[in-house]
Amino acid sequence: MKRSPFSVVLALAVVSCGTFSSSSDETPAPAVEPGADPGKEAPPPEPVTGVPGENELTEQFGVFVVEGGAQGAPGTRAEPLGSVQAAIDKAKANFRRVYVCAGTFNEALTIVSGVSVIGGYGCASSKWSPSDKRTRIVAPTSPAVQARNIERPTRIDGLDVVAPAGTAEARSSIAFIAEKASSLSVARSEFRAGRGANGAPGTTPAAATHTSSPNGAGHIPEVDPCSLPGVAVATCIANGPAPRPGPAGGVAACSAGPQPEAGGAGGGGAVFKNVANTWTLQLTGAARGVRTGAAGADGARGASAAAGTISAGGFTPGDGTKGGDGGAGFGGSGGAALVEIRWPLRDSEWRWASTGGSGGAGGCAGLAGTPGTGGGASIALISVDSAAMKLEAVALIAAAGGDGAPGSFGSEPSDGGAFGASLTTPAAEAGGRGGRAGISGSGAGGPSIALAHTGGAPVQVQVKLERAAGGRGVPEMSAGAETIPASTAGEGADIHPF
Repeated sequence: MKRSPFSVVLALAVVSCGTFSSSSDETPAPAVEPGADPGKEAPPPEPVTGVPGENELTEQFGVFVVEGGAQGAPGTRAEPLGSVQAAIDKAKANFRRVYVCAGTFNEALTIVSGVSVIGGYGCASSKWSPSDKRTRIVAPTSPAVQARNIERPTRIDGLDVVAPAGTAEARSSIAFIAEKASSLSVARSEFRAGRGANGAPGTTPAAATHTSSPNGAGHIPEVDPCSLPGVAVATCIANGPAPRPGPAGGVAACSAGPQPEAGGAGGGGAVFKNVANTWTLQLTGAARGVRTGAAGADGARGASAAAGTISAGGFTPGDGTKGGDGGAGFGGSGGAALVEIRWPLRDSEWRWASTGGSGGAGGCAGLAGTPGTGGGASIALISVDSAAMKLEAVALIAAAGGDGAPGSFGSEPSDGGAFGASLTTPAAEAGGRGGRAGISGSGAGGPSIALAHTGGAPVQVQVKLERAAGGRGVPEMSAGAETIPASTAGEGADIHPF
């Protein structure tokens, strides 16, 4: 027999023991071809290809694996390995096959170009032989099997592969990904994906609240400044006071989110002097703090998902997008001061006029919640740029896709602070309300697909395709004036080009 660099096209009958038919045209190539110059480095060996005959169940042709085999074993019939992946890694040095006894192996596999994996052997005695059983690969992760850049003839035969159901951390279940694997042949095998996990619902944060008083203060009444506690009376009478500051505006501090604008200060109290028993203006107070008192802007709206995305890397669920926080409210203006003295008596030298009241601080913004996430996919095979890959007597079985989860409306904004009273106009104003949060969208349902492909579908002979329903989308939801649009349900398809 000889090693062939070309794929062998086989006509497989769907029978129990006829898979491993004897081949009479394949033997491993010698290390140095006859007539070659032994002083030159030999070319790399060609892979052992095709369906193995019973006379090829030797260490010359392959590495042996049994359930419960020893780690680090040489991979012979007498001392087989216990890991299929370890055998693949060992066999790739000279492109031997991997022969696997019927049994269960809890591992994911990465197929190497030129290293065929043939399962389902009987190994109860020292003589390995074909059987009507298969080797079961129960993977702890998805994809359960991947084969990328398969440029040399390579075969997968006699495997039942089971991918795990999706989880919160890895929502999709994918049994097999083949990328640029046109030299790969797959026969007498089953690839079964688990159910895609449901998405997680969005959550609404606690509403932002004022952490100190947002309200403005009322006006400060007129008074004799030289009679106040702690004032040096003689100095005050001799030199006169400075104008009295107006009250500060409401304090702008929220527990979370953007911080609002403080309220405007009230106008300062003017200084009057008793001149010839008449109150005469000497100094005007500071101008009132002018603000808009406008409400904060509403946050940008998120969107509900239309669908997830299939790629050579697997499946990216269709998550809703997050809305934006609302804007904080703007402070209200302070009120004007009263520029006159209403005290009728002329019993002091100086007098401060009444200040204006101060404005309220802006309100706290509405905070956007998190979006709902999409359901995971259940896909038996993703084929990327592998149109010449051959599937024969293969079953591709997908379970249900995961359901999408609802988004969220976000927290309610708060009102701005109240204004303080003034004695004249323009009066102080309240702060503006915080802006509303944008909605965060809902996640889409995940698909259930037996065969997803791009770059052409693989060659199929006696291939069984089976799928379930795609995951459910989320209906439209409303709360008050806000609406979260519906998300899309996942597709259910035997074959899905992408």
